[in-house]
Amino acid sequence: GEQCRFDVEVTAASGAHTAIDIMISPLHDDAGNITHLIPTAADISERHKMIKEVEDAKHLLESVIENIPAMVFVKDAKDLRYTHLNRTGETMINRKREELLGKTTYECFPAKQAVDFERQDREALLLDHGTGMLDSPVTRGDGTPGFYRTSRVAMRDADGNATHLLGISLDVTTLKESEQALQNINRELEARVGERTKELAFSEERFRTAMHESSIGMALVSLDGVWLEVNKRIVEMLGYSKEELLALNFRQIS
Repeated sequence: GEQCRFDVEVTAASGAHTAIDIMISPLHDDAGNITHLIPTAADISERHKMIKEVEDAKHLLESVIENIPAMVFVKDAKDLRYTHLNRTGETMINRKREELLGKTTYECFPAKQAVDFERQDREALLLDHGTGMLDSPVTRGDGTPGFYRTSRVAMRDADGNATHLLGISLDVTTLKESEQALQNINRELEARVGERTKELAFSEERFRTAMHESSIGMALVSLDGVWLEVNKRIVEMLGYSKEELLALNFRQIS
């Protein structure tokens, strides 16, 4: 005895398929008995086409996000609870998305990391351009450490109010480990060079002290006979001042 409505797909004489929205309304007599049925129909093919196009576009977007080689996550702006996590995200943090969805970072990560994550999330919600790429340590689901480079940006409604937070993360653990190893090598090399420099300086000082305090005439002469360094004794032996000897070459006095 009530109005009913349903959609059907019919085949026109031309063979084309058409979606029809049919509404059937009962007609009652004075006693309330149904005496007639009044059907009305409307062509809703265009509406069905638009709905299908929207659904196809949504499916394509979801497929892209699901298969993108980076972790993509979404949180609600109010409580910062996870609402979406893609397949790559599951692999990167070694957790099923069901373990995170509906939860905050405090329920999923160690307290110190959660504090940093929330601070970065809140900052991104306040900025129009997001936070840019930030590096943070992360403890995976199996307890192993990782290092992720994450960009966060607020998703806003038509009035400009933040409704969700979008995050995209890259796993830079191997890169960070390589950078740390290189820094360790550089520090070790610098320490070795410093030690070697001290040893050479000490050796040179001992040599100069032994040379200048020697009772034997000593000198350093280049391959072409130029005096480079002379001690006190050889100055006395040759009768020239130190300055005079250094201005001459060996052949000029031989």
